[in-house]
Amino acid sequence: MKPGSGKIARRYARALFDAAREEEKLQQLGDGLQVLCDAWKDSAELRLVMGDPRVSEEDKKAVLAALLERVGKDEELLNNFVSVLIHNRRLYAVTEIYEIYNRLFEQYKKLLSLEVTSAFELDPTEKESIENRLSEQFGALTRISWKVDREILGGLQIKCGDRLVDGSVRGSLEQLKRQLESR
Repeated sequence: MKPGSGKIARRYARALFDAAREEEKLQQLGDGLQVLCDAWKDSAELRLVMGDPRVSEEDKKAVLAALLERVGKDEELLNNFVSVLIHNRRLYAVTEIYEIYNRLFEQYKKLLSLEVTSAFELDPTEKESIENRLSEQFGALTRISWKVDREILGGLQIKCGDRLVDGSVRGSLEQLKRQLESR
């Protein structure tokens, strides 16, 4: 990450978000940006090629256009955006751009992002039941990321932003311990 990339990423994310909203393609552009971001994170070779000054701009654009086309995310607006990033030598900020774009999307759609941690892998029926209860409770659309942490012993921890609702066995035992120690 280069110094000052936060401001740069915010500008680019906001510009892409505004353009995608105008064209009513917020979800499609977000999905395409996620594919690009994942490829960037997962492929050291891609990062090397994109950072190599000996590789022409046109070749870099062609590589990324082919990648997006291969995964079915070939959107003209996204291709133009990628071209601008390449031309302005800002492709290094794509991960942060995606994260900011995603936050803008969630705010716009009034989505609530939750992180649910359980002591073991939940089956799809259990996940659906929990999703339904959380949606009823919060009255908003929810986007849930699931984690497994054996150290919580049982129950669930639900995190939203910097708030944590701890319904885990470990959390209950720690609370009981604090109560006993205070007596």
